Amino acid sequence: MIRIWISNKNRDRIEREFLADARNAPTGLFHTLAKEEVRNLLDEACPALYRCLYHDDTEHTVNEAEVQRLLLADRSALQDYIWQSGIIRKRKKKLLSEAFQYENLSKRKVLNTILQLMDVPVCPYCNRQYTFTLASGKSRPQMDHYYPRDLYPYLAVSLYNLVPCCAVCNTAKGPLDTREYPILYPYDEGFSYDMGFQIVAKDSDDWVNILHDGTGEFSLTVEKKRQIPLKKEAVVKNQMEVLHLDEHYDMHKDYIRDILRRQAMYTPERIHDLYRQFAHLFRSREELKQVLSGTDTDERGWGKRTLSKLTYDIVKQLENGHIRIEKPGEEEGGAK
Repeated sequence: MIRIWISNKNRDRIEREFLADARNAPTGLFHTLAKEEVRNLLDEACPALYRCLYHDDTEHTVNEAEVQRLLLADRSALQDYIWQSGIIRKRKKKLLSEAFQYENLSKRKVLNTILQLMDVPVCPYCNRQYTFTLASGKSRPQMDHYYPRDLYPYLAVSLYNLVPCCAVCNTAKGPLDTREYPILYPYDEGFSYDMGFQIVAKDSDDWVNILHDGTGEFSLTVEKKRQIPLKKEAVVKNQMEVLHLDEHYDMHKDYIRDILRRQAMYTPERIHDLYRQFAHLFRSREELKQVLSGTDTDERGWGKRTLSKLTYDIVKQLENGHIRIEKPGEEEGGAK
């Protein structure tokens, strides 16, 4: 749902730290692949990958450039490895899991270091749960394998196949084959301004009740904001279904009513008065509006707070005055 934004400076440091750990740690991938027993099992389990990761010399030494490419593979490169190596059958998965051991990586300090540098305080899959990483290492997000390691064990320790997320989303996604049934890949994409939440009132009288005393009924949908490829629409729909986001967001109606009340209270005139009174606290009227609404106008800020995308969309909907009234027989919820 929300893209993970990493600065070039932080990305360079993340990749340096990750590669240094893979080279120097006794359980790092470079050392692991150099072991004869691992080399033999990889040759048996996945010959195509074996030919990629080892030189065709007398000793069959590790091809360090290719190992580095695997460790830092972006989505396109990850898909290339899947295309070359395919789904590993059950008997051979165990062999590969011994070579690409995520459990060892998860125990090393480098993962905590990387998570701090990535700075992903809110789950990118749902934008509902906080996922802080503590410097002490006592708390951090779960790491989802975007391409599941159960199907693609050779991607188990690839940096950009690891997505920091909340336990709820990690459990719901499970072993979903995202090659066949993709959801949004957070390192490259999110809802952005293409897709957004919309509230739909049951009828005009109820809409008044929603604003004033919270008794009116309304539904929540996800709809297109602009023309986008049908492929992205299908991916968003799949993400909503797989992660049960329709049901989860339906639980936040009290929060939505608070947004409605704030918007009713903070009219343009009231905001003007507040800005004039507290101009020393804000660099602009827009900054004041962001504080009052509890969200950012720039999508790069949506990952800082829970429910930021929802908040942004509802605030924009109210500002634009495009409040839709549900027609008889119209379906509730879901991505439209």
